[in-house]
Amino acid sequence: MVDVVLGIAEDRVRLHADFGEFEWALGDELVEIARDPTGLHATDVIKSLDFDVSWQQRTEVGLRLHDAVFGAAPKGLWEGLQRDMSERDPLRVRLDIEPRALVALPWELMRDKRQALWRNSRVLLRRGRRVGGPGNDLREEGPLRVLLVVCNPRDPGLLADQELAMIGAALTELPGRVHTEVVDGPGLRELITEVGHVRPHVLHFIGHGMRAVAGDQGGLHFNAAQPDADSPAPAPERDSWTLGPDQMRHLYDVWKPRLVVLNVCRRPGDPAAELGGLVETCLDRGSSAVVAMQPDVDSPAVAEFSYALYRDLARSRPLDAAVTAARNHLHVLEPGGPSWALPVLHCGVGDPRDVARVAFGDMEPELTRMNRSWPFTDLTVFLGRD
Repeated sequence: MVDVVLGIAEDRVRLHADFGEFEWALGDELVEIARDPTGLHATDVIKSLDFDVSWQQRTEVGLRLHDAVFGAAPKGLWEGLQRDMSERDPLRVRLDIEPRALVALPWELMRDKRQALWRNSRVLLRRGRRVGGPGNDLREEGPLRVLLVVCNPRDPGLLADQELAMIGAALTELPGRVHTEVVDGPGLRELITEVGHVRPHVLHFIGHGMRAVAGDQGGLHFNAAQPDADSPAPAPERDSWTLGPDQMRHLYDVWKPRLVVLNVCRRPGDPAAELGGLVETCLDRGSSAVVAMQPDVDSPAVAEFSYALYRDLARSRPLDAAVTAARNHLHVLEPGGPSWALPVLHCGVGDPRDVARVAFGDMEPELTRMNRSWPFTDLTVFLGRD
């Protein structure tokens, strides 16, 4: 469900809640960025996610974002909305950003003087512009089906094996809840076939995202040749190709995954991928949500994020709560770094609980009790073993 919609226009902020609508002026800094066709005014804000930026600088950017959005709000409005919230009954906020120049900003850094808003488990924020229906029948029986796509299986820097192992470790805690299948370095035709065969609720990509040349639309590179001459070249039958918006549309002709995870990093020195086209394509074609990474996330952080995300999806936790918990997991591991702010949750349905919802024969808490008793506990010994 959506409790609050926080809309950001070129020079105004609009808050819609059940008890009324409110409007006030957007801060001058963001108005200037929204009206700047060159993008230069946004540079220092966007660069705050770079790894060589200090946490003090990122904190300062987060405070500036917060002040620009809430500085002119009616006194006590935002604080009052949060007053009686708890982790069991959180406030759910959809951030609807209209100007394209503002979409690119690292909103996940936004904070007040006490805490980062996007790591607050009592106030669950997500990005989104519309409310629609889930991609497929919510009455489907479990387990939750996940197709894990390794874009560049011969790239050791991707740490794909580590990410797959950590996802497997997360899922052994509650066996039988999530079914995973893995496809390594497929061509487009093979990928379409696998999507039609598995019919995944979650389509998860592990890869590098980058522009092929300046000005190109961003995409995911498959079976790309490695920059190191000593590393093995891709197998001859695995041609290099890019999954862009046009190619992504073909996947939706056979199946509409509810959730797409673009767990994408990039090598140092590669141009940043602009994955907005892929995100919009997934939502436009029927996915309920997309989780994508902002530039510069490194492979170890990607693997840790996946571990935390699937651990909570196995527990049937709502997607927005699972992403918030994963942010806090990354922050514990790297408190001074930006990794926790890099995941972006785009949600196109009213209730994030619907995104990964499947039905089991038993309800909670009985389902978890069964998972943690014999013979289910013994299954963890065999999971992942031939």
